[in-house]
Amino acid sequence: MSAEGDIGNGGEHVARDGHRTRPVEPDPEPDPPTLCVDVVRLGGDWAAIEPVEVLVGAIVGALSQEIELGGETVRATLALSTDAHVRDLNRMHRGKDASTNVLSFPAPAIARGPGADDFLGDVVIASETLSREAAHETKPLAHHFQHLVLHGLLHLAGFDHESDEDAAEMEDVEVAVLRRLGVPDPYRQLDNEEQTPGNG
Repeated sequence: MSAEGDIGNGGEHVARDGHRTRPVEPDPEPDPPTLCVDVVRLGGDWAAIEPVEVLVGAIVGALSQEIELGGETVRATLALSTDAHVRDLNRMHRGKDASTNVLSFPAPAIARGPGADDFLGDVVIASETLSREAAHETKPLAHHFQHLVLHGLLHLAGFDHESDEDAAEMEDVEVAVLRRLGVPDPYRQLDNEEQTPGNG
């Protein structure tokens, strides 16, 4: 037996005088922030990618591994809707009288203060535009859906594509997150003329 003692059964430390003590273990690493996305169905046909929650959960898990979202628990709402509804929202909030694939509505700062869960905001996806784009770009509908969900959530987290530099940073994160799920780089599949998410 050494002067300091040996580790006995069950990880106990056995001192020279025969006393058994448990070693002090370091505090465990804090759990990473938890992102919870509530899915709300407002309209549209989503049967081809049900259960949607599984696809959303995969994105949430991959995104949480890629970037820090802040707070112990952060929440967002994903609204599954129609072209007509998204067109109305686009007109009211962005002054564009057209549907688009995804819209993001970051929560005001007051909703993201200390206290309860931090609420990031809302993401709305248009069913018909999603389906048209996936067919036109010959990519699986589920992949395109996950890309749009991710794109919307990144807007809520503060990313944007107002400048070329910001767009490149946002796209890099999207590609990295999607790669974790085995989804091909969506930007490599697009021609220069193609619409990128949220630009409608």
